Formats: sequence, structure tokens, C-alpha cells
Amino acid sequence: MISSYREHCELLWRSWTDNTLTPSARLSATFDLSAAPEPWLPLCPGDRPLVALTTNPGRTRDEQLQRRVDIMSGDSRVKPQTSYAEAAAVLAAYYKENLQGTARRRITSLEQLSAFAGFHGVLQVESCPFHSPSLPNKRELMRLSAAEPLLAGYVQALRSLIAAHTVVVLSAAGTGRSLWPVPELSAWLYWQADLVGLNAAKAECVPLVTRGDKVTCAALVDGSGTRARALVLMMGGNHLPREAGLRRLAEAIKNVS
Repeated sequence: MISSYREHCELLWRSWTDNTLTPSARLSATFDLSAAPEPWLPLCPGDRPLVALTTNPGRTRDEQLQRRVDIMSGDSRVKPQTSYAEAAAVLAAYYKENLQGTARRRITSLEQLSAFAGFHGVLQVESCPFHSPSLPNKRELMRLSAAEPLLAGYVQALRSLIAAHTVVVLSAAGTGRSLWPVPELSAWLYWQADLVGLNAAKAECVPLVTRGDKVTCAALVDGSGTRARALVLMMGGNHLPREAGLRRLAEAIKNVS
């Protein structure tokens, strides 16, 4: 199952470097297809990785790293003749060396969570492999993932990878109400839960961070399938709590694994 996803990503990468992708006008208007697709990254290589699902690679960076013009001219660290697996290793190493602030803390937190939960490594995968400056309209991504063959095929392959691993999903949540005991899930969160095979009705809601009388970070943890699934909801952004919250999340994952 893992190889089918990785093989799909290799084909996507080769189509992008060969400039033979056939995106629709709608897909081209939503995403920056001049930037290399980044479907997965080995944030922490290991033989038993925790899989972390995020939305998409975010904005295209200004450095000579991701853009087609820089990759094809040889000015990027990423070389067009390499496999995507090789390119992903280069990208992951660059991000770990250079990212700052929230993005850097997210990587560190995922590494800690993996270790606390007894895994070896972190594999980050994206719901969508293409860059965008921002993606406020999650419903549009849901529609594109169903209607556009390029994305629909990717999502189908992604499901095959996810089925074989314990997965944690990172997603932002609204600030209007406490996330415990029953968090309010948007259509987007239900879509992500379905993508990873998380049964929200059977999941336990685990509070991770409390501010006053409000739970500001919680996780839905489901162990009803063959692998644990955790949907982490953080008010204000798709990131993880500090160490105490990470340890609570890791224990919840281990208890249902």
C-alpha cells in the first residue's frame, strides 16, 4: 500500500518536471503550479514513522528552492533529474535548517509526539500536494478533490498510505466555544476525518490545553480501526500543544493502539 502512494507521487513529480501535467483552469487558478509539488516529506526519517496529515504545502517560498525556473536551471538545491524521494529529503533537510517560528515549532512538536507515543520517525503528508499563498476556502479544496482527476487520484493514493499507519491530523479550530466535551466539527474537519478513517462518533475527546474554563486544544482519538487516528484541534492555528499536552496526546494514542 505504501508503495502505491509513493509511486503515485513519483509519477506526479516526473509529470511536473517534464511539464506534462494537465491541470484545469480552475486548479491552476487555485494553486501555484509553477512551484514543485510536495506531497510528503520525511521530517524525521525512521522505520516506524508517525504520519502527520496537514492541508497543503502553503505559500511558495522566495528562496531559489521550489520554483520550476530555479529547479530546471540548476539554481535550486532540488535537481530535476532526481526522484521525488530524493527531492523530498532535500526539502525536508532545508526546512529543518531554515524554518523559524511556528513552522519550526510544529516540526519539533511532531518529533516529540512521535517519540512520546513510541514511534520512530515522522512522515508529513499533505491533503493536497500543491502550493498556495493561503487556503481559506477549504470547501473549494474538498470540491476540487472530488471533481479534478489530478487531485482525486492523489487523494485515493493517499488513503492507501494512511490505512497502514497511525495518523495524527493537525487542524485549526474556531475560538467561539470550548473544544471539550463535544467539539463542533466543520464540513472540512469531517472531510479530513473521513480521509484518515477516523470515526468521530466513536472517538474519545481528549482535552490537551485549558485556558480558564475553556479547552483551547483537544484531540479526537479513535482506535476502532486497525490503527489509531487522532484529529488535533487547536484554537487559532494548525499546530500542536506544548510538552504536557503532547504527552497527554501520546498516551491517548498508545491507549487505543
